[in-house]
Amino acid sequence: MKKNTINKIFAVVCGTLMLTACGDGFLDRQPDERIELKPADLTDTQCIQLMNASYPGANYGWIGELSSDNIIDNNAPHMPTSVNAEQKETHLNLNSFDRSDDELFRFEPCVSAKFQDTPYYIWEDEYSSIAQCNVIINLIDEHEKLVGTANLSAVKKAVRGEAKILRAYCHYILVNLFSQAYKNDEASKQDIGIPYVKEVETTVRVNYDRSNVADVYALIDEDLKAGLAELNDTHMEKPKWHFNLPAAYAFAARFYLSYHKYDEVIKYADLVLGPGQANLNGLLLNYEPFGDFVYARDFGNYFQNPESKNNLMLITSLSYNFYHAIGYRYAMNGEAARAVFFHTAPTCTSLIIHPAVIASYQFASYSSEDADYGYYSYKINYVFEYTDKVSGTGRAHQVRREFTNNVLLLERAEAKILKGDYDEAMKDLAAYEAGRQTLSNTLKKSYDIEDTPLTKEMVLSWYDPATHGINNPNVTDRQKHENVLGMEAEGWGNAKNMGIDIPAEAIPYMNCLNDMRRYETMWEGFRFFDLKRWGIKYAHIVGPQSEKIELDWDDPRRAIEAPLEARTAGLESSRTKLAANEAAAAAGARVAWPEASVFKTNN
Repeated sequence: MKKNTINKIFAVVCGTLMLTACGDGFLDRQPDERIELKPADLTDTQCIQLMNASYPGANYGWIGELSSDNIIDNNAPHMPTSVNAEQKETHLNLNSFDRSDDELFRFEPCVSAKFQDTPYYIWEDEYSSIAQCNVIINLIDEHEKLVGTANLSAVKKAVRGEAKILRAYCHYILVNLFSQAYKNDEASKQDIGIPYVKEVETTVRVNYDRSNVADVYALIDEDLKAGLAELNDTHMEKPKWHFNLPAAYAFAARFYLSYHKYDEVIKYADLVLGPGQANLNGLLLNYEPFGDFVYARDFGNYFQNPESKNNLMLITSLSYNFYHAIGYRYAMNGEAARAVFFHTAPTCTSLIIHPAVIASYQFASYSSEDADYGYYSYKINYVFEYTDKVSGTGRAHQVRREFTNNVLLLERAEAKILKGDYDEAMKDLAAYEAGRQTLSNTLKKSYDIEDTPLTKEMVLSWYDPATHGINNPNVTDRQKHENVLGMEAEGWGNAKNMGIDIPAEAIPYMNCLNDMRRYETMWEGFRFFDLKRWGIKYAHIVGPQSEKIELDWDDPRRAIEAPLEARTAGLESSRTKLAANEAAAAAGARVAWPEASVFKTNN
């Protein structure tokens, strides 16, 4: 396949770092007070400082939510969020936060914006982080050649391990956004990947091969194993803001779940959670303190507390996530909000919303439940930095909870389900639900609820498509649950095409997991990844005329299109079909999937 170009200069700005001088004479002088780092003189402190500056600041949460089924178009006819409200369709007439939201919701290439929460911003930022990791790895490698492996300090080894893990993670995010989900090695060799960059850039323009998804996954695996072999977090002053050991193990578990290596998922999850459920006490999110909070920031600070045992790794980001969906056209509203959190559960059948949602205030809205513009979560805690107070302009900062024990527990449960170990998976699902019931006594009394263990019988009954399936014509809307799927195309029917085996007996457990993951990861973008890797068919309904844009399991639009600037410079489209390209190469032609705007929609 022909080489392609990323339209990017991998400029590494790491505080006082300058890697090369310019030669003899005037140009050899430093233009400022930067320090030239030489491998021979490399210190542990310099390595740590370089690593501290290498983490990405982009946030893929909004893109993931907007590209999934967690967001609806408020301007399209939709039902009220609450099933207790009058079941009457309504639609609004709202503007979008930005034109880029219109493009992404229609699964079109995003060409109108480059700021935070856009594909361009994420692409640039992740590759910038990768470039900085490469500089660190190269410096330590060169230092090792000079001093010998035996004399390489433990800190330098640990920093190199951290850099390799971060490099692997950045590529993991990129391939899951801008490519198709991994299926298996054979099928995924037909899906275009992303450039895997491992070398320090010394020229302005470099030709890159996007390769394929299977090869990208193999390289991530290679980096991850190499990084874990050297990683140590004893030198980290603030480990929760780094790939500390538990966070690195959690990443390994997440990656191997996407890679369909379920024994590896369980192995790495056990290193954090302990085998079984005996050690989970205190590791999961405790909902009891929520009862004492008054202000939105109290909730957000608690969710994002680096001292919380539930939080394994936090990342600071620039994001307007909060602003996009409040009072604008695209929001978590209507049927989508029902699916995410506004529905009953087997352990609390008397309420139409789970008590954990109530306790943590993840259904905040500026208007009433039957005519709302959309909901948001108090876990989206942002800090606005004014760059010009007079004009009111600035940047919104948000902390991402990149890895938590709650999500890791559900990832382990999924691995057990897909291995066919339903009894052990059930124990993890029950443990997760028990964590959601750690409510304050005041809240329990207010809603007259009691702790109710989740049992196997509940799961087999409640999450049976014949009982509560969304597509079941024999049950009422009050009884249906959007996350209870069958083997139809809109459910688990295409999982086999994604390399996942879901037999009939696994369906209730996968439905329970689907329900829990959708709630646990709301606003974080992971729902988009789940829809892709499970092959679930879904659609966006657009505008007052209810234009239906539907994505099947193999639709090329399930990959976010690479930025226009990169494609203009020669990088192939994310929607390229490699099999067609290979066949056309001999004829001297280049074949690619058409742009999203030319795909037909079903009205």
